[in-house]
Amino acid sequence: LVEKTTGKTLASLKTGEDGAAESVEVGLGSVLLVSASAQGFVSKTVELNASQDDSSVKILLKRSVVLTPVTVEVTTETNASVVNPVVRLYDGSTLIEEQTPVDGIAVFETDARLEQAYVTAYKPGFVPRVLEVVRRGVNKIVLVPATPENSGAVLVNVLDYKGITVPEAFVSFQTDGKKFAGIPARVTGADGQQYFDGLGFGSYYAVASLGARSALSALFEVSDVFNETQVTVQFLPASVVLEVLVKSSESSRA
Repeated sequence: LVEKTTGKTLASLKTGEDGAAESVEVGLGSVLLVSASAQGFVSKTVELNASQDDSSVKILLKRSVVLTPVTVEVTTETNASVVNPVVRLYDGSTLIEEQTPVDGIAVFETDARLEQAYVTAYKPGFVPRVLEVVRRGVNKIVLVPATPENSGAVLVNVLDYKGITVPEAFVSFQTDGKKFAGIPARVTGADGQQYFDGLGFGSYYAVASLGARSALSALFEVSDVFNETQVTVQFLPASVVLEVLVKSSESSRA
């Protein structure tokens, strides 16, 4: 169960003999991606708008055709395996699956065409990485330790449309190509802020979401070795009043 805008995993559930999973409490109006996978079946993801107090979703899985899985090996520069990295396979803006392999090798059984697929890898202490070209078979991602020479810190401030701080908002990052940057989403504190370090030098958007609302910052650069980069994400009003005035082309009167 994933929050769509930030990619934050809210829950991982297993179904019982009746195929039903336990219920999960989420914010009213949340836009979620619900992914289901089982051995011998094709994984499927559906979008759910939790617009009612009691929302439910039914997913129909088809028997899978034998396809070569997408294997992702996460290593260091010395070819050592990275233990427990967070590895995610995306298809466009949809998270297909997330794994945290002990041996650093994630294996994704998917029937996705992979035309828009990409993989992210993250582990605290390393610079997150996005692999933009993914193929069936073995794919390799090399993580390098985060240092002042290759990464920086970002302080994200989340505000509502009136400029008031927003606590408990999910915050994550996208690359300048609008792909998730790999760092799992974090929640703002009472001051509406969240701090991230180890973000590799480059261009990013900060993304925030709260319930059904989401917002994107302006594109910013992480390049300063000595100072943290401060970024503001501001929500638009939840609703607006739209007035339409129609005039005759032959008259100045409405």
